[in-house]
Amino acid sequence: MITYCGQETHYSSFNTILQIMADVIDLGKMLFYQSIDLPKHGLMKGCWDHRPSMDVYLGGTNFKNTTALDVGPASGFWSFEMERRGATVTALELGPNDHWDAVPHQGKPTTELGKQLALNVERTKNAFIFSRESLKSKVNLVYGTVYNVDKVIPEIDIALMGNVLQHFRDPFLAIETVSKVVTKRIIISETLWMGDQQFLAQAALRLIPRAEYPEVNHSWWQASPPLIGEILKILGYVNLKCEYHEQLFIHSATDNAERQVKHFTYSADKPN
Repeated sequence: MITYCGQETHYSSFNTILQIMADVIDLGKMLFYQSIDLPKHGLMKGCWDHRPSMDVYLGGTNFKNTTALDVGPASGFWSFEMERRGATVTALELGPNDHWDAVPHQGKPTTELGKQLALNVERTKNAFIFSRESLKSKVNLVYGTVYNVDKVIPEIDIALMGNVLQHFRDPFLAIETVSKVVTKRIIISETLWMGDQQFLAQAALRLIPRAEYPEVNHSWWQASPPLIGEILKILGYVNLKCEYHEQLFIHSATDNAERQVKHFTYSADKPN
């Protein structure tokens, strides 16, 4: 009997045990950003657990017989969920030659910081590939940045931008560029880290990094829900819907307080 991922299991051959040990070693090279249930491996705990509140995060969208894009998939939970719901899915992730929009604290070049952030991207990509193989998924992983998505992705029906806007230096350009490949619907879900009601009631961006906190180096903006609505209307979308919901935060490298965190999801359609 051996304990693997918290479960006691019987194995009949030494080769099987060696394979399980190899899997455990590989897990050390992975970062599961989102919790996910995987065949033969069970629950892989991530920084977030979206499983109890999936429908509202996805804006109640019907994915059956569609093509979908997951912008910044991290470990791939939403890519695989959209596929499970009937979509042919492409996931866009930073490649080895692409750079994170890192914050240039003290005006210094972000080269070294970018390398550190790239290691996290590599670990989440490893988790993505591990999950794809475990699920026998056909999700296509494409490398590029949100600012050149229209150069690397063909037209798709639906695009999901899930908890990624805060990481872009230019969120308007990010939405605009993704919109160029969307033919039917866009879904934008974001965490609401700030509860200032005056801010949340107006179309605004609030800067996240501060000079006195150089460790905040990978996030730029908190976007208010009205701002996302205005951007989508400017870009010509119709049937806008905004819903508020909570998602379960498990942990991060600097925050181990498990709790429900408020989010909003905007869904909108391209006019016929």
